[in-house]
Amino acid sequence: MTGHAATSGPFALPAELLCAILAYLPLTSRIAATHVCWTWRKVALQAAADLWAQIYWGLSELSSPSALAARLARAGGAPIDLYLNLTPRQLLAVIDIVAPYIGQLRYLRIRLGRFSTGAAGPGIPVNFSGETAPLLSLLTRSPAPMLEFLHVSVVNDSLILFMLILNKPLFQNVTPNLAFVNLDGIIYIRSDARHPTVSILRLGSRKLDLPRHLGQLLVPFPGLEVLDIRSGRYGTLSGSMPTMPAKLRALVLRSMTSQPLPPQILALIPHQGIKQVEYILEGDLNQMLVHPFPTSAESVLVQDLSRAVETYVDFRPTDREREDWDDDNLDDFVRGIFTEVIVVDDLGAKRVFNAPHMLFVPDFLNHLHVLSITDRALYIWYQHRRRGQLRARFDTLRLINVYLLDKVADYATDATSHSLFFLPPPYPFVFDAPVLETTSLTTHEEITVAPEMVCDFLVYFLGRTTEQPLELLELRNVRILEHCVHEVARLTLFAPSIIYYGEGLAWEKDVAHLASEVDIDFR
Repeated sequence: MTGHAATSGPFALPAELLCAILAYLPLTSRIAATHVCWTWRKVALQAAADLWAQIYWGLSELSSPSALAARLARAGGAPIDLYLNLTPRQLLAVIDIVAPYIGQLRYLRIRLGRFSTGAAGPGIPVNFSGETAPLLSLLTRSPAPMLEFLHVSVVNDSLILFMLILNKPLFQNVTPNLAFVNLDGIIYIRSDARHPTVSILRLGSRKLDLPRHLGQLLVPFPGLEVLDIRSGRYGTLSGSMPTMPAKLRALVLRSMTSQPLPPQILALIPHQGIKQVEYILEGDLNQMLVHPFPTSAESVLVQDLSRAVETYVDFRPTDREREDWDDDNLDDFVRGIFTEVIVVDDLGAKRVFNAPHMLFVPDFLNHLHVLSITDRALYIWYQHRRRGQLRARFDTLRLINVYLLDKVADYATDATSHSLFFLPPPYPFVFDAPVLETTSLTTHEEITVAPEMVCDFLVYFLGRTTEQPLELLELRNVRILEHCVHEVARLTLFAPSIIYYGEGLAWEKDVAHLASEVDIDFR
């Protein structure tokens, strides 16, 4: 069928449907589609919003300024989503092309990076603040009435953030739709700046002197609901902390140097009354020290909570996370266990901690209510028990969720796979959880497993018996193979109530989305 017949014959596609199909094509194919026939060309060129107004302009040799100008012109009057990945050398020409379209931008993301050269050597920060004047001018000289999302990053080749000072109001204070601002390497301190519609603000720099500057950094954003701060240094104890915005409900504090934030600084941050506070250690995880939970810094953030009633843990092995690790390296691997701990009190306040913690400590395990863990991490716990260690005692654990069982085909053909579900039982009784009520198996994609695999896990790992069955077995994207009636019947003895969900859980780590979710239901 020719292109003309496809659009004008008895099987012609409506323009709206053809436009939706073209929107799935990459840019080069979209351009090719405009040359199929006059009808296709007309539909494609008129569909500016769907086909031509999402623009990525990067460091490729094919990314010429003239091509960017043509793309922007092709967008017509549609709202433009623009992502620029630039070096300082490209900055001036590109800024001049983009400037006339500021009022048309809906999404603007700019990454400005420089590769260090010469005597400084690779990986050494290079001061190019003098070359960034066009960028700062672009962000301040024209109104942006349609802009909803702004993300600007100024980094060098080692991803070290710079400290540029933005000393004029963003877009002349005309940002009535701006909701999200991310400034990496830019310090925005301007007393007359006002962006009341911004609900999410992310700030990143090598150094953020919170006691001295946090109040000034928050002045332009009185409507904040989420504040996300990332830095290598957080200043000294001089100065006093400001009052947080009245609507603030989530605060994220990140250390980008693998070193914990000073407890003295955390004690100054007015986090009391904020519904969710998240504390994250970034950087080289293999250089992080592993501490019992809570650390001195974490203790500062939980001391204002009322009685902690639930704790959620996500085990993420990082120290030797590679394909060729073996049992001989188990001790080093276990030492690097990285966890996410969420403490929720009886008033619904959350404190989230992403850092390496010692989790084979009875004082911690005995207060755990909810455990979320990968099958790979369960294998580590199994090896820990197999080497003669006492089984883990959970006096309060009521729910265990095992997830990421999404490579069944690989496990089935690889005898060295490190997953409990593909080891021949019996193996040691690992978990002692007398009040465990629910076991949940979760995958990202739908899989099918044999019922005996689940039975063996319940019997040998969790020590369940028919006299002490689970109240509930949840299967999320996990179907049970009905090849053997006897095994299915055996499974129902260990878990009389089995519920299947067709969609797996979404493990969203972005606090901007996490904070908007309803409270975790631990029942």
